[in-house]
Amino acid sequence: MSLRISNHAKEQLVKRGISEQEVLDVFSGKNKAKFSRPSDKDSDCVELFAVIRERLCKIVYSVTTETVATAYFLRGEKWKQI
Repeated sequence: MSLRISNHAKEQLVKRGISEQEVLDVFSGKNKAKFSRPSDKDSDCVELFAVIRERLCKIVYSVTTETVATAYFLRGEKWKQI
């Protein structure tokens, strides 16, 4: 796997206070995803959910391009919708 993080995702990670290493740790197995599911917005993407610093984080990953598209912490009641 030649995982990469898109430039857009890198910019968003900085704004959201998530490090690239924290995202990479989910893919390396150092911090295992709690669960994953196919994206309902893009058929070539998978949504992974992992706990990062005691907060639930959603990571959107394109299987086709092997690229992280975005990642963000779920806020408020959003985590209950998954």
